[in-house]
Amino acid sequence: MAYSGGVDSKALLYALREYHPGLPLIVVHVNHGWRSESDQEEKEIGQECAVLHIPFYSEKVVTQGRANREERARQDRYAYFHLLVKKLGAQGVVVAHHAQDQAETVLQRVLEGAYFLRFSAMQKVIVLKGLRIFRPLFELENKELELFVKERRLSYFHDSSNCDPRYLRARLRSHLFPLFEEVFGKNFQKNLLSLGKTAQGFSDY
Repeated sequence: MAYSGGVDSKALLYALREYHPGLPLIVVHVNHGWRSESDQEEKEIGQECAVLHIPFYSEKVVTQGRANREERARQDRYAYFHLLVKKLGAQGVVVAHHAQDQAETVLQRVLEGAYFLRFSAMQKVIVLKGLRIFRPLFELENKELELFVKERRLSYFHDSSNCDPRYLRARLRSHLFPLFEEVFGKNFQKNLLSLGKTAQGFSDY
């Protein structure tokens, strides 16, 4: 399981432990070193996994270049996941993507002029270059994940890069989404998800 220690992956980790206690889980953390607290967070995640008796692997991956840094970092992460899955003989990697991640991806592809079938964006289970990726939280809203964590009084890290306007995802989340919600109403995110499902249906057909 890919684990950053943020609210989404925190909810995923403890949900898997709570609802699938017999699952042979391995936690993997990738430290990109983008923030001053990154090394300390990596250390604390290792300590958390030790307390939970879950095998823990981490890797410091420095992404080269400043252009398309987010996408390069994502590729670096998944390359490491792929190597580790092969090394450990694991079934694949579980990630904490949720409904807002999907809506953001759909909107990004619409605005970038992608082909219609590409609006399907993310799926619950995919195989990417031989790596099986599972997204069990795919249809849940982030507020549901926050409530799950809050009810169990779990602490989590706040990633300041999620609000850093240098990154496209952060700009979508902090600027465009609030604006679109104000103009089109709260259902606009559900409309994006519906568009993604429609595109997926055409793609499957």
